[in-house]
Amino acid sequence: MTTHSKTFRGIKISAGIAIGKAVVFSHTSRDITRRIISPDEIYIEKDRFISAIKLIIDQTDYLIGQMNPKELKKIGPHLHVQKMILSDLRFIEDVKRIISTDLVNCETAVSKAFEKYSKLLHSKEKALLNAKSTDLKSIEFLLLRVLSGKIKDISLLNEEHILITNDLTPAELYYYSKQKVVGIATETGGRNSHTSIVARSLNIPAVSGIQNITQIINTMDNVIIDGHNGILIHNPSNKQIQDYSSKKVSFCLLSDKKVDKTEHMFVSKDGQRINIYANIDFPEEVETALSLGADGIGLLRTEFYFIERPRAPSEEEQFKSYDTIAAKFYPKEVTIRTLDVGGEKIPGFISQHKEENPALGIRAIRFCLRNKNLFLTQIKAILRASHRGNVKILIPMISKIDELTETINIIQEAKDILTKENKKFDPNIKLGIMLEIPSVIFTLEDMAEYVDFFSLGTNDLVQFIMAVDRGNIELFDSASSTNPAMIRVLKIIFEKIQKINKPIYVCGEMAAEDENITVLLGLGYRNLSMSPVNIPLFENLIRKIHIHKAESLVNEIIKMKSEKEIKMILERFLNEES
Repeated sequence: MTTHSKTFRGIKISAGIAIGKAVVFSHTSRDITRRIISPDEIYIEKDRFISAIKLIIDQTDYLIGQMNPKELKKIGPHLHVQKMILSDLRFIEDVKRIISTDLVNCETAVSKAFEKYSKLLHSKEKALLNAKSTDLKSIEFLLLRVLSGKIKDISLLNEEHILITNDLTPAELYYYSKQKVVGIATETGGRNSHTSIVARSLNIPAVSGIQNITQIINTMDNVIIDGHNGILIHNPSNKQIQDYSSKKVSFCLLSDKKVDKTEHMFVSKDGQRINIYANIDFPEEVETALSLGADGIGLLRTEFYFIERPRAPSEEEQFKSYDTIAAKFYPKEVTIRTLDVGGEKIPGFISQHKEENPALGIRAIRFCLRNKNLFLTQIKAILRASHRGNVKILIPMISKIDELTETINIIQEAKDILTKENKKFDPNIKLGIMLEIPSVIFTLEDMAEYVDFFSLGTNDLVQFIMAVDRGNIELFDSASSTNPAMIRVLKIIFEKIQKINKPIYVCGEMAAEDENITVLLGLGYRNLSMSPVNIPLFENLIRKIHIHKAESLVNEIIKMKSEKEIKMILERFLNEES
């Protein structure tokens, strides 16, 4: 029977490429055997429960004991959280009580107890151990797997494989990394869960948030994990396997390369210097960006400090984190983007109604201007981190002048407060806005009077120009940066920026794909920002490209009507240049 390749779009968890056979490791609430027990079985079920807890804690202690100092520093704290949750006497007694009073087996009691604790996590005052709900769910899965005897399945495998599962705990992930797991895809979990942080620390390519994937993929199916772009390919074609094998080899070789920081790495074949900056989602990515020779941070996302917390981060907490990053990169510039949440990404400590169309709703600067105290606190923290003179402020989702002027007033208010408090900051800190809403394209000249630079947010710009939800896998091909309309829009923007004579940076995912990079360079863009792990791949690409040839190419494709034709031309160009 012929199998067809299918691509699934998920959440980028950990960069890298993995190719191999799938091992499906599923255990959800649907798999629980719910059973009514007799009074005589109460002791047996309680004993099973306590034995499972003891086994996990003993194994966790063993794993901690096997870690080297670097692993212990990065992963140890997450394993300790797991131990603390499973050792919590309130949880243990709750499970025992449910077994006794409801006369149910311990699997059923465990699920019922975790459901209660999950609700507690959404309380502002009772955030259990500051754990996240996704982390609690993965610990529940772990305990249920131990009770069912399925915890040992994965250790029996002798070949490299890609693990497809509902979710994992940090302890499980660390254990499997010592076996032969080369990639991971999960149904649940987000970029800031404990497991995701551990995956990045262990350099295991990983994607999450792919619904029902354990029901779709079968053990021993061929799978590709593209952690750079948050993609899973099921039953890939021979060409896809070949292409990704080449990308994997290139990525591994380049990632292992020792960077000479005195060397100008990002120079094209015809001698043109391109400025390459890093997009940073989490503080642990900073060291990677530094080691790979990034020219600075083009986009420091700050959502990490706000999402899934029981309370808002204080000014001091934010300042210390921003300041540490700015110090590490000094004198290189660090661009800090203000909070970009709203719609479906709402901090737990904020009450906001559900919106019909989150992408077009109260998000980013609209959200911040409606939560002024939260916004003012963040602005003050960013200003304080600017005292060395290498920090810039970037405002997302600006759509009109009124939003910009109101933001500028808040920045000035923050400066006035810090002056009264005798706290140092850069009085001449540069201000920029994200260019991602189409209305701004037609008011660039007006905006330029208020800002020092622009950052092109290609992710949302493509979404809005093409009227496509970029998270919808069914419309994956429609959210393309090589669509003729997008290329022409990018040309219009660059020509306007040239007349205005203000710097422009490209900080969306468009700056991470070879074909897109060729288009951007051909249009004239020279400041690109990308995920740190993509920097070595870009360095390898730019050394092979003649910029003047890319410019001639874009002059040719800008007239084309078919996206398919454009992609063919770009692919041919890259093959000729390499």
